[in-house]
Amino acid sequence: MQFTVSSDQLHDALKTAKRGSARSATMPILEDVLIREKEDRVTLRGTDLEAHVKTSLPVQMEPTMGLDESVAEATEATLPVDRLTSTLKELPDMPVEVTIDTEGKVTLETDQGSYEMQGHQAEDFPDLPEMDPEEEMDAAPLEGALEKVAFCMSEDALRPAMEGVFLDAEGNAVVATDGHRLSRVQMEVPLNESVIISRAGVSLMQRVIGEGTTLAIGEDRAWVVLRGEGTSVYSRLIDETYPNYESVIPDNNDKTLRVNREEMVGATKRTGIYSSSMTNQIRLTLHPDRLTLDAEDVERSSEAEEKVFCEFNGEEEMEIGFNAEYLETVLSKTVAEEVKMKLSSPNRAGLVRPVGDEDHLMLLMPVMINGHG
Repeated sequence: MQFTVSSDQLHDALKTAKRGSARSATMPILEDVLIREKEDRVTLRGTDLEAHVKTSLPVQMEPTMGLDESVAEATEATLPVDRLTSTLKELPDMPVEVTIDTEGKVTLETDQGSYEMQGHQAEDFPDLPEMDPEEEMDAAPLEGALEKVAFCMSEDALRPAMEGVFLDAEGNAVVATDGHRLSRVQMEVPLNESVIISRAGVSLMQRVIGEGTTLAIGEDRAWVVLRGEGTSVYSRLIDETYPNYESVIPDNNDKTLRVNREEMVGATKRTGIYSSSMTNQIRLTLHPDRLTLDAEDVERSSEAEEKVFCEFNGEEEMEIGFNAEYLETVLSKTVAEEVKMKLSSPNRAGLVRPVGDEDHLMLLMPVMINGHG
């Protein structure tokens, strides 16, 4: 195989495929990217066995006539992607000639020099999962939903179902929760059965998803594939039962706080600096026309207090504690000018809704503060 291509285009395509590759793999070949000749294009694919990223780009393929036999017969191989991308990154955009032989030797030729490296033979590279898509949906509407919920995915390996995003076909919702926070976007999920997309799959899909992309679920419901223009992401689904998230969403929070979102984010960030490093706790004290945020780090003799104008319909003053980092993140996952917090008592979950985006609901569990055992 021998072809000529722009160094920048090859670099970008390799970077895309590399996102699927393993790091420090027990199988060294998984650190490579597979390259395969296909008429006047080459396809590139990286995998860590849990996900595959496949992309392609047009090239000027050299006719096999006149090539060395070992080059002419090479139609696929694996590329040492780290060394190759590092080389291409340091080159100006220029035509590069890539030559690959049947032993996996890769040669890069430019006007400035030549570079040789050794890949592996392609037969040892894992195959793509066999996909007989049972269901397919337009993926574009998922783009915004994933952005709004992905931050709530759990990192607890003991709760694998929560380590992904739940596409709830029955409840028509996209959901993620880590047990402390929950984010749900109500939207049509046109699937026959619900699925859980892994953290790695979500991260890879967010780089590709957009207008014209489709999401397909395999018949065995083991894999999901997102197909975009020139790039596809395959991800193994999480084979677990998602927890009954609806059961933790309170429906009788009768106290409403309405506040400017940016002012609340700023006050939370600044006050949180003075919270205990052990608990990261801040206290919210709600009055009809103002909200007081305060935090104290006894060990470092530090404290802070801020006031923010708000609307609060509670008949009495109310105190509730939250993890400052969690509260800040929840408030930052919307661009709404104002947010509403629905509260009940200091030991019950609070609900956050962006004003003007009623399909998006976030839940935040409180932390106990002095006087509320």
